[in-house]
Amino acid sequence: MSTTPTDTIASRLALSGTGFDADRADFDMLNAALQATGLDTALAAPDADLTLLAPTDAAFLSLARSLGYEGGSEAEALQAILGALTGLAPDGDPLPLLTDVLRYHVLGTALDRRELTGATELETLLPGATLRPFGTTIGDA
Repeated sequence: MSTTPTDTIASRLALSGTGFDADRADFDMLNAALQATGLDTALAAPDADLTLLAPTDAAFLSLARSLGYEGGSEAEALQAILGALTGLAPDGDPLPLLTDVLRYHVLGTALDRRELTGATELETLLPGATLRPFGTTIGDA
């Protein structure tokens, strides 16, 4: 019996490794955030009709630094982000806010690059949040 590996968003992200490292172009921090929120399960579904606008570790580090983190460790940077979200969360639980941030980076349909850049607005999985392409850049609508 032969099996064919399933290519999912989660399996593609997993190619970047299984732990924090010094490579800022991969997705270690995104993988950890997705696992913490349980969103990795949705991205592992073979029939998921989604597009992930995947921030690299460099993007997460940039966010952490804008929140006051001064180091270079991916693990510590993610903890700094979670700490900031904890301070913003009404009940002190950062995971619902992190989930919303991640849902803001997922579109409810699978699109290729041409479809992304040709769209006028992109509806995210975060209710009421849309993005707008500006050439090859995507920003808030």
